[in-house]
Parts: sequence; structure tokens; C-alpha cells
Amino acid sequence: MTFARGVAAAFTPVAEQKRIECAVTSEPSEVLVWFDADAMEKVLANLLSNAFKFTPAGGRITLHVKARETSVLLRVSDTG
Repeated sequence: MTFARGVAAAFTPVAEQKRIECAVTSEPSEVLVWFDADAMEKVLANLLSNAFKFTPAGGRITLHVKARETSVLLRVSDTG
């Protein structure tokens, strides 16, 4: 969750400029998992970048992290 929030925080200036609400949620509140941080940062940044590109001013973007039995689901949803 901390990692996802950090990647999303890089988009704060764009969110403020376009008046887009950006939220990061997690089930449970903390998810512990081993992963390649560089690769995951590229994936999340790309997904969020596309969401900001296609979401109109005043819209909303959500990054949701959900723990499953043997994996983690990352979902980016937006109003664009």
C-alpha cells in the first residue's frame, strides 16, 4: 500500500492542475508481497498516466489494491 501511494503521489501536480480526485485504497489496509519494485513502478505509472490522460477535469481516479489468497489484484478505475 505504501508503495502504491508513493507512485500515485508522483501524479499530485497533474491531479491538482486538472482538478482530478485521486485515491488509493487497499483490502486489507496493508498488503505484504515480494515484487520487482522497478518493474511495478513502471506498470503503475503507465496505468496512472493513461488514466490521467483520459480523465476530464473534475474526474476521479482510484487505484485499488486487493490481497487474494495467492496473489494481489491491482485495479485502476477512472471516470475518463
